[in-house]
Amino acid sequence: MEGLPDSVLTGGQYDRLMRKMGRRSRAIGFAVYLDRLERIGGTNNGGVVFQDA
Repeated sequence: MEGLPDSVLTGGQYDRLMRKMGRRSRAIGFAVYLDRLERIGGTNNGGVVFQDA
């Protein structure tokens, strides 16, 4: 997001990790950094506030 030095969302595909664990299934994962989003939008009683565009 513009104006924020760190990403607020990360993730990837983890098929190789699953194979190392003896699994033949595919896998994806992601993380949303709510604390970073909070810095952008401010708070309202402890919750994240998103402003309309």
